[in-house]
Amino acid sequence: MARIKISSVYRFVEAFVDQRVFVGVDVHKKTFSVALLRPDGMIKDWSSPADARSLTQILSSLPVNIGAVCYESGPTGFGLARSLEAAGITVVVAAPSRIPRPVAATNKTDSLDCRKLAEMVASGMIRPIAIPTEKEEAFRSLQRRRHQITDSLRKVK
Repeated sequence: MARIKISSVYRFVEAFVDQRVFVGVDVHKKTFSVALLRPDGMIKDWSSPADARSLTQILSSLPVNIGAVCYESGPTGFGLARSLEAAGITVVVAAPSRIPRPVAATNKTDSLDCRKLAEMVASGMIRPIAIPTEKEEAFRSLQRRRHQITDSLRKVK
């Protein structure tokens, strides 16, 4: 999946102005793999640097109604979700353990993952998890660190 020019994304959705599209994002530390699912079932995918603000700007500027943006929760946190929600875009953050997976082993790539997320959120197969506030997320981080330190102390004794 190559990085693409934003103009090609606009061309991809120009015939679907004001119609609902769904977005799947495979989030990593350095890159976002993004898939845009049109109402006719066609999918456009691309990768971009992992910058929540720039992805939010791109999606906000599209002349379509974004039904939802879906991504798996993970170590990257909830900054992307907060950025999208601040722009008025519906966000579905999914727990990886609750995403339906095929029984047979298949290829797993970022492109396939973001496409599947877009298709599943469009069909209503994904149940969202709660997005914590920044304060709640900081408290969880503090609790995790405290637990690590107490475990280290126990091991030393």
